[in-house]
Formats: sequence, C-alpha cells, structure tokens
Amino acid sequence: MKEYLVLYQDRNEDELRPILNHLQNNDIKSCDMSYNLDDETFEITVAIKEFKMAKQLLLTFFKDIMEAESQVDDENDDEDDGAGEDDEPAVKTFVNKKTQYEDLSSSAFTLLLVGTLGLVVLVLEIAGIIHLIPLDTDIKWVFYSTMGIVFLTFFIIGLFSYSKSKALKYEIVDEENLINTIRNWGLEHLSSTDIDHTLADDISETDLYFERYKHIKAALNAEFSDTDPSLIEELIEQLYMELFE
Repeated sequence: MKEYLVLYQDRNEDELRPILNHLQNNDIKSCDMSYNLDDETFEITVAIKEFKMAKQLLLTFFKDIMEAESQVDDENDDEDDGAGEDDEPAVKTFVNKKTQYEDLSSSAFTLLLVGTLGLVVLVLEIAGIIHLIPLDTDIKWVFYSTMGIVFLTFFIIGLFSYSKSKALKYEIVDEENLINTIRNWGLEHLSSTDIDHTLADDISETDLYFERYKHIKAALNAEFSDTDPSLIEELIEQLYMELFE
C-alpha cells in the first residue's frame, strides 16, 4: 500500500511552488514536490495520514485565488463604471448559528458576572460594610457614580446579549435542517461525472477547480436563491470535497 498520494500535478513547476509553500506553512510536514518522468509533470505528494487535510488546504488556496481575482475584476469594474452603485456587496464569511449562540452566551455570562459582582461590591462599599477602596470624601461619590454607571451598563448589555442568545438558540435547528437540505440536494442532483462532462478536455488543473466551483455555485444559487450567500459559499466547499475526493 502506498504511503504517499499525489495531491496535485502540473507541467509548470512555478505553478506548484506557491501551493507547496501554502501546505508547508499550514503544518503539512509530509508534502514534497518531485518530477514524474512518465507523465512529464511535476507533482506534489502528501502522506496518506495528512492527505485529507492537505486537500482541504488546496481547495482553500484555490478559493483565495479566485476571490482575489474576483476582487480585482470588481475594482476594475468600479473604475470603468464610476460609482458602481449596482455592484453586489461582497459575501461575508459564514458563521453558523451554533457558533454565534456559543459566543454570545459566553459574552452574556461574562458581562452579567462582572456587572453583578461590581454592583454588589460597590453597594457594600457605599454602605460601609467593606472598605476596599480608600478614597477622599471629595471624590469618592464621583468615583461611585462613575463605576456604578459602568457596572450597570455591563449588566444591561449582558441581559441584552443573553436575550439575543436565547433567540439564536431556537434558530440553530432550522439552520441545521436547511444545511442538510441543501447538502442532500447537491449530492442527489450533482455528480462529478456530469460536471466534468461540461468542461473542456484540455483544461488546466488550476482552471478545473474554478470551473467546478462555478458549476456547483450556479446550481445551488438557482435552486436556493433566497439562501444567505455566505452559507452557499460554505456548502460549495463541502460539496466539492464530497463530489471530487
């Protein structure tokens, strides 16, 4: 059984250097580049145990290139069209509801804890039960008022964050169902064979990724036109991996 698998190959060595550097910079220790005399191509090989992670990094590398080229095209369009009022907004990075809920819940807990403890300590200090803050009479009430406002603000923001996190909690299941629906539709209606059949036979390895990506994106956007574009972008990568791995 082979211990190494070919991740990517190209006749141009310069095309592979940035990919190899990207993999090495992301701790893929086993990646290496060599020349295949039979195929007359340069190829990057990766150990089997790191192959899956390396393939994900390769997709990310190509996606970053595609987004950079798209941004350059948009900037050129802006220069040609003036203000560019009709340009579509850039797609934001997708963050799922579960992650949003966890982050917001953590922030709410921290704010409520700090606000509550701060107000309790401040009340005890004003009542003379504890004496943690030695202050002159002239400034202590200014200090008490300022810190009271600060801790009360923390508490109110914490309550608001907690309320918002509770609302997000009920949206998690709906989002997960939508993700499963889109993913299952993609696996049912898209196939690697059908997609590649629409592409030119002499297409380069780099362009092959871009064209496959565009095909999946067009299909998902047509079927789920009302879905958050950032979610579609996230699922394209997942479907690509499942269809072409």
